[in-house]
Amino acid sequence: MAIAQDIVVAVAIAKTPGTQCTIANTNPKHAKFSFDGANIVIDTKKHHWGNYAMAGYKGITEALGLTSPRSLYLMVDGVIPAGAGLSSSSALVCCIALAVARGHDKVLTKLEFAEICTKCERYIGTEGGGMDQSISFMANQGAAMNIEFGPLRAFPVKLPDGAAFVVADSSVVSEKQVTAATNFNLRVVECRLSALLLAKLGGVQNWQEARTILRAQNALNASFDAMLALVSKHFHPHDYSLTELSGLFGLPESEIVSSFMSASTVEARSFRLFQRVSHVLQEASRTAQFKTVCDTAPDATTALAKLGQLMNDSHTSCRDLYECSCEELDDLTSICRQQGALGSRLTGAGWGGCCVSLVPSDKVDAFVANVKRLYFERKGIANGLIFASPPGCGAAIVASDAVSK
Repeated sequence: MAIAQDIVVAVAIAKTPGTQCTIANTNPKHAKFSFDGANIVIDTKKHHWGNYAMAGYKGITEALGLTSPRSLYLMVDGVIPAGAGLSSSSALVCCIALAVARGHDKVLTKLEFAEICTKCERYIGTEGGGMDQSISFMANQGAAMNIEFGPLRAFPVKLPDGAAFVVADSSVVSEKQVTAATNFNLRVVECRLSALLLAKLGGVQNWQEARTILRAQNALNASFDAMLALVSKHFHPHDYSLTELSGLFGLPESEIVSSFMSASTVEARSFRLFQRVSHVLQEASRTAQFKTVCDTAPDATTALAKLGQLMNDSHTSCRDLYECSCEELDDLTSICRQQGALGSRLTGAGWGGCCVSLVPSDKVDAFVANVKRLYFERKGIANGLIFASPPGCGAAIVASDAVSK
């Protein structure tokens, strides 16, 4: 689901000719900058907030074939904290793309925007899968969304009565662009290698095309349980070396690096495949179970208990198999459960940021007060972020005449 917090971008067409784009931010921490919209160069070695904005601009103008874009002014505002696992970077990318398209009088479907923006962040060196961008555009007010890929589709899911979701920030900043080589992007590579190995060992003829676990599953025509059985049969729990993978794939080490690894991860020589693929398959199964519970549970109490357990199991898997949690997140989710959350898990890329907890709606106020006391005050964190959010809507355009009214 999308949260109610958002990013807002105002766009205006400059009166002067040319292709320059100027982007400013209401937050004084983020300096104004300009660039040539017809010749965008993103320096991924410099971790500047504007890289995400330029990635959104570059992706949408290329997708629309705008070789000589208009000169635009963009002003960014928002209340999504950066590095908190709440998709602030993806929200910025999506909002910039939407504003730039609007500034060129271009109309696209939400699905088209989501697919374009999924590719945008790769310009800055992160290899996201598209979940954040999809929910940013395709979210429905008041509902969770079941998002499927290959092809991209989204379906609203009605949550049980009495469900409230509370977001709490661990106050550990996680910048996925900065740590991509050892965290975010390395997990993507480990999942890619797992998918390829499953397809190869499963006898898929064109196994090198099965670069995602979903593609491998489709190629093998296997259920989640069948895939997990294949993992147990063929994978060992120890780290795989590049030399071992070379033998399994029947390819030189150099070809594995050039064909299957990203620029930021080419130095990696150790890969934890059993754990990563097990997490992804189990998490996909939990997602399907979550929807089933929402659709079929006999009553709200039963539904909430089952959903909470799925969230707890998800965090355990993120911690132990995907290894994307941290000590503070583990502590925070534990406190949340102790204070009445039916389920609590990290959200976002991990390695810091926020957790989201499922809390009975009539207990939210007491829950928030107790978490503030037991986590933020105990750790000496001033102004710790914690809030309840109903499921929000996806990206939208507000015309200037509506604002003036």
